[in-house]
Amino acid sequence: MFNLSNNRRERKYPRSKSGPGVSVLLALVMVAVIGAMCLAGAAYADPLDTWTLRNSGGYSLYDIAYGNGTFVVTGIDGTILTSTDNGVTWTSKNSGPVTMLYGIAYGNGTFVVVGINGEIFTTTDNWVTLTSRNSGTKRSLFGIAYDNETFAAVGVYGTILTSTDNGVTWTPRNSGTTEHLRNIGYGNETFVAMGDNGAFLTSTDNGVTWTPRNSGTTKSLADIAYGNGTFAAVGTDDTTILTSTDNGVTLPMPPEAGKFLLVGVIVTLVQTDVVANIATIVWFAVIFVIVYVRPVA
Repeated sequence: MFNLSNNRRERKYPRSKSGPGVSVLLALVMVAVIGAMCLAGAAYADPLDTWTLRNSGGYSLYDIAYGNGTFVVTGIDGTILTSTDNGVTWTSKNSGPVTMLYGIAYGNGTFVVVGINGEIFTTTDNWVTLTSRNSGTKRSLFGIAYDNETFAAVGVYGTILTSTDNGVTWTPRNSGTTEHLRNIGYGNETFVAMGDNGAFLTSTDNGVTWTPRNSGTTKSLADIAYGNGTFAAVGTDDTTILTSTDNGVTLPMPPEAGKFLLVGVIVTLVQTDVVANIATIVWFAVIFVIVYVRPVA
């Protein structure tokens, strides 16, 4: 969902995207938690106190979504993994094309997957069949979100596409930026997209029109989540965290003291040529969970 460098290449990560034989290494993932920005010193119980490494088959993985009782992960070389037992076991699905699948979202009975060179795929039968859709662009798409009516996808050079028919047809939208947009989130009737050099955009009309916002940073923004009336965005440098309680209009950085709690260290697989940290964020019941990945020295 994000690129660790500020260059203009159409790559989601600073790592190889094509060809077989991509090597992997173990990286430590540090999990930090921020509450509703007022939970300093709080004690957190399971399930975040302990983590279990699951076998993904050694694939490089980019995004995850949940729908219809199924977790679905997308990744390198057309990787699609599904789990119907809460992530304990994973089954590889045949995506058909050998391509980079960067983002996935679920809505209205449909999973929609986006990837390199404008690739979009949909499935409505829990991955029995996967249908390729015409996005109308060859620009790589990195992130996708659903707002109960519309799917919105973002990508390189400010690309934004929307679909109101479950991903069958797509309409390009004017983002007003040429920055690479790394991800998109939805909450409180608002789409929020972010990307390189602090790019931050909001839409309150199902992704039709977009308003640029001042993020207050020039750092690349990697991911965003919504919960408890708050948008929280994270950057790729393991220090940039922005929050907004007014649907992205203002984005103050929360005070550092007492806002974070280290709750665990787990192991995952990433590419060997990671050159910086990456981050993702999710809303988990009552707290935001931030995951950072660092290469092993």
